[in-house]
Amino acid sequence: MTKPQFQAFVLGVLQEAYPDRGFLAGQAEDLIVCGDEQFGLSNLYARCGDFQGDDPEFKQFIAEHFGKMIKLVEQHSQNDSPAWSVVKDRLRPQFMPARYIDQAPIVHLPLGDEVLIGIVLDSEAGYSYVREEDAALWGRTAEELFEAAVENLNDASRQLPMAMFPEPNLAIVIETKDGYDAARLLLPGIRSFAAEKLGEPFFAGIPNRDFLIMWSQDADQDFQTFCRQKIGEDFEQQDHPLSPRILVATEEGVTVEE
Repeated sequence: MTKPQFQAFVLGVLQEAYPDRGFLAGQAEDLIVCGDEQFGLSNLYARCGDFQGDDPEFKQFIAEHFGKMIKLVEQHSQNDSPAWSVVKDRLRPQFMPARYIDQAPIVHLPLGDEVLIGIVLDSEAGYSYVREEDAALWGRTAEELFEAAVENLNDASRQLPMAMFPEPNLAIVIETKDGYDAARLLLPGIRSFAAEKLGEPFFAGIPNRDFLIMWSQDADQDFQTFCRQKIGEDFEQQDHPLSPRILVATEEGVTVEE
């Protein structure tokens, strides 16, 4: 299945299994919406993309996994988020298109006009974005949630595979396809490693959620042009697009190139 087909299939299963829940397709092809909740399908697609739609066990699997999510929706509808002790280890940072906050009051931190930093609750079935009311109920600021999320993603990224380009055009590529590749630019350890190898500041691109490239400002002009064109092409052609803009990163942080 393609990802739009997978979204349509999952939505059909959910509307059949839970007709009163109001599941809808999100604006992006990797989102399912239920009330104020937005559920990402990236993890689920990675696990189930090869299944056949006429497999009854596949449909049951989808329904059961989202049954767990329904409990989360019910808690939110009652303004009763899961306890902080339950969710704190499941938080992850996630880059997201800025338009997402037009759909729901999602906790976010600034980055640029096109992309924001969100916080998600990770699970086997996918992930849901943390809302402002959740943060209020947990008694946590956006910055505190971000700190916990970064620590969790860092723990999940140990022994991370990377592709290294040698001199004279030093570059590092992360592409594990786990839904958090671009977000790893937010990890201080990744930026520290890149700064050591590439010098700082260094350039970075997050054209889509499943790709991160970082390269040296000292690379030759042809390689600079290649990287910028590649980022623009991936933004236009790949799933989960984020931004064609170039980022400037150091060990201390990330900004958008002016």
